Amino acid sequence: MVSILDRLYTQKKKHEGYSESEPSLKPNILHQDQTTESWYCFVPRAVNKRSLAKGLIPKNGKVSVYTISSFNIMNPDPEVTTYKLRRIYDDANFRINHDIQNGLTINLLGVSLGNVLSVRVATNVQEGKLRRLVSIVGGDKLGLSAWDSILTRNIVRSSVLSAQEYEKRVSEFSPIHYVREINSQKIFARFGSSDLLIPYKYGKGLAQGLERIDCDQDIRTYPYADHCTAMFFASLGRVHN
Repeated sequence: MVSILDRLYTQKKKHEGYSESEPSLKPNILHQDQTTESWYCFVPRAVNKRSLAKGLIPKNGKVSVYTISSFNIMNPDPEVTTYKLRRIYDDANFRINHDIQNGLTINLLGVSLGNVLSVRVATNVQEGKLRRLVSIVGGDKLGLSAWDSILTRNIVRSSVLSAQEYEKRVSEFSPIHYVREINSQKIFARFGSSDLLIPYKYGKGLAQGLERIDCDQDIRTYPYADHCTAMFFASLGRVHN
């Protein structure tokens, strides 16, 4: 069955009643060595909790990990959605600027919904200070991808707004508006052609935007892979290396 893992994951969440505790707005900071590398990772709770983290979360440098929960961020009211994203975005920008002042080079990792933060944050990093941008199973339009996602559509479609109006209200975090402004030395991106959580038509849009950036690139789409499978394949590749 196509995209079976995405369907099973969504069924599990529905069975749990979409209940998740509110994650901290502050990152879990891991000081692992004394290199000049600083990583900011915006990842789903599942990446933090499971073995996927071994292949996705960097092992070197200072690592700051923000837990990004779709169920706690996506809301029928787009103002609530953007408010929650802004709080994480502002915190990350403050910390990144502090790291740069201390002589650190910045690397960014966005997984799933986390891409809306990593891509926008990337545009604010001082020129020459962003070494790597890693993008895993992201999309180019926040509102529309959430509207069509089997995971979040029940949440956002309970809005009184149309799909296009919802997208307009949250578009300040849609990566499509920021990819042209990214100035990264390297870009690594992975997508799944059968993704149902962030439908691939939005992933393809993000991939095309990233491909237009003039830098060292490794951008690939896994044929027939759904959201969960593409994340697993990316973790096997030790993407942060």
